[in-house]
Amino acid sequence: MVPGGVRTLVAPNPGSFTLDGTRTYIVGDERLAIVDPGPNVDSHVQAIADAVSDAVSTVVLVTHRHADHAEAAPVLGELLGVPVFGFGGNPINEGDTFSTDRGSLRAVSTPGHTEEHWAFWWDEAQALFAGDLILGKGKTTWIGEYGNGVSDYL
Repeated sequence: MVPGGVRTLVAPNPGSFTLDGTRTYIVGDERLAIVDPGPNVDSHVQAIADAVSDAVSTVVLVTHRHADHAEAAPVLGELLGVPVFGFGGNPINEGDTFSTDRGSLRAVSTPGHTEEHWAFWWDEAQALFAGDLILGKGKTTWIGEYGNGVSDYL
């Protein structure tokens, strides 16, 4: 179930790791955050841009460096003239907050899937944008891409 104040767009990149496609989340109405803009697929980038065209302020947040989550981030940042945080953009630190008109998203370090993996806690909705920390069907995602990945994950 998706709480109010968030829209979901599914990228056209189905596969064994992306299931029916990477999910891009848009939190807020006029002051918003785009979480995991996904792959750099023209139709998906345009769908995101169209969905946020009335925004007063926007920030792009990337959970981790894999192309299915991060590739469109710099393209969207440039297209919309907005800041990008996470892989390919400005650094994120534990506890950083990103404000929307539906509440703030707080960065939580969640290494394991990748060394620099971030989740975003939305306190007002009691919701977590977990990137690939958890696979979309409620199973643990693949870990161990780097040394100590399993230890970090646990």
